[in-house]
Amino acid sequence: MKKWRDSKDLYLAKLLDTGLNAVPPSQQQFSSMTELEFTSWLKKQNLNTTSVSKKKYVLNYSSTSSESTTECTNILVLPLSLENNATITGTASVLEEFGKEFNIPCNHARVVLPYNERMKTFNTDDARKHHEFLYLLQEHKKDMEQLMQQLSNMEKNLPMEMTQQKWKVRGN
Repeated sequence: MKKWRDSKDLYLAKLLDTGLNAVPPSQQQFSSMTELEFTSWLKKQNLNTTSVSKKKYVLNYSSTSSESTTECTNILVLPLSLENNATITGTASVLEEFGKEFNIPCNHARVVLPYNERMKTFNTDDARKHHEFLYLLQEHKKDMEQLMQQLSNMEKNLPMEMTQQKWKVRGN
């Protein structure tokens, strides 16, 4: 989090430095310009030609704090972020995951053969529907495990692919 805040502060400080010190004065007030006039005026300006003596505002920020420590970090894809809450199996997986994290019993995954007290019979239609749901839930879990494996493999190979692309670009 500290690296993120440092990078964000550095980025904002550079923007503020450009806005305060690199934008040259205009013949016309900025507030009286239309958006088109300001855009065309700004395109004609060279914002990279500023000298230290011209600086009106000195901002103290270290450009070495976050730029030099840029490194590849391990990325963890959260399983819940991949779930589709619009599907019954996705919602059930999310609820099951919350149940594991917060020690809430999850009753949807158990085998059920409902008994109707009034009719004194077992409801086989509901049992079939529930069994079908459990089957879909197991298939969904297998699909999610496969997706997580694919993402993990892709992340492992990503830095090597990026390095190869850099060499291809330089070689051409």
